[in-house]
Amino acid sequence: MLVAGQSVGNPHPTLFAHCFKYAHIMVSTISLPLIVFILYRIADYDLKNHLIRDVDLAMLFICFTLFFDINLVYGVYYFVLLLLLNILTRVSIGFGDVKLALVLGSAMNSLIQLVISIDVAWIIGGVWALISKRKSIPFAPAMILGAVIGRISFSLR
Repeated sequence: MLVAGQSVGNPHPTLFAHCFKYAHIMVSTISLPLIVFILYRIADYDLKNHLIRDVDLAMLFICFTLFFDINLVYGVYYFVLLLLLNILTRVSIGFGDVKLALVLGSAMNSLIQLVISIDVAWIIGGVWALISKRKSIPFAPAMILGAVIGRISFSLR
């Protein structure tokens, strides 16, 4: 007799199921440090040189594509927002930040995560600009912190 929720066939997991479970754990174990390393490279290089390298953005996008379910729509929303600010403020926001917005926005799972990410980035960047005595600040570290907080905050619900 078959009960609802019971599978037909072998009740014990197959070797394939075990391998898939452990492969997922291995990928998760490798992906997080790799993504953190790339995000650190981007933030550190932007802090020192006020530039974001395309190779770092490409590596980050590839990692997001391999390890996350990406949503290019949210990336395009964030990209267009910063592109408009770039055009309207005559390059107060660098084009590297605009490209980073495309990649970071693609990693968001919902519009709420994207809004939290953008809000936190602007708050951090604004406070940093007020405290800093420099004429311009690197915005990538604020964007990265905003994306991390946005991704984590809505996932905790």
